[in-house]
Amino acid sequence: MHVVSVNVGLPRELRWKGKTVLSAIAKEPVAGRVAVRDGCVAGDGVADVGNHGVPDQAVYVYPHEHYAFWAETLGRDGFSFGQFGENLTLEGLTEEQACIGDQYRIGTTLFEVSQPRIPCFKQEMHIQAEGFVRQFQESRYVGYYFRIIEEGDIGAGDAVERFSRASAGISVRDIVEMRFFGGGDTVSLERAANLATLSSSWREALQKRLDKQCPGS
Repeated sequence: MHVVSVNVGLPRELRWKGKTVLSAIAKEPVAGRVAVRDGCVAGDGVADVGNHGVPDQAVYVYPHEHYAFWAETLGRDGFSFGQFGENLTLEGLTEEQACIGDQYRIGTTLFEVSQPRIPCFKQEMHIQAEGFVRQFQESRYVGYYFRIIEEGDIGAGDAVERFSRASAGISVRDIVEMRFFGGGDTVSLERAANLATLSSSWREALQKRLDKQCPGS
């Protein structure tokens, strides 16, 4: 497992189909060592502070393995790293392999897997592909977020070393299936909804599904 690219971007206007919004989803690779402190990767910005930039969404990760899928699906070549709005393009750590609460040492920084990414309309505007939000979610190739446990620095080529494995063993893919695709039995949903290392917004969403599935429990 290793870092393919570290990517950052500041808020800028996105324009598509007559709409204009401010977003920091457009990321570009950074050369050399990059500091990770104050809740973000140095040089990265947030436009929508109400929905992004919180500790549970400090660093967005996207597996490099999915780039080939999107090139074929969208019929495009030449995607640059950071194309999907990610701060870290990683090789060898997909949604099936990363579990909520797993901790990873990258460079001198320690991260913890906190939640999957929820696709939004700004990704569609950035990619400029009609229906991309739906495609992104249905693919299950949504990536995931790290929270920062110890500040440090990172760089392209760094090894991604597992520091600790979460005992629950609930993968990012498992959580996505539970929230959006009806996956998981009652016991699995209860475990996920009470998983302290899962972000509070995702725990609340899973609890709502559980309440509907088992009213009065």
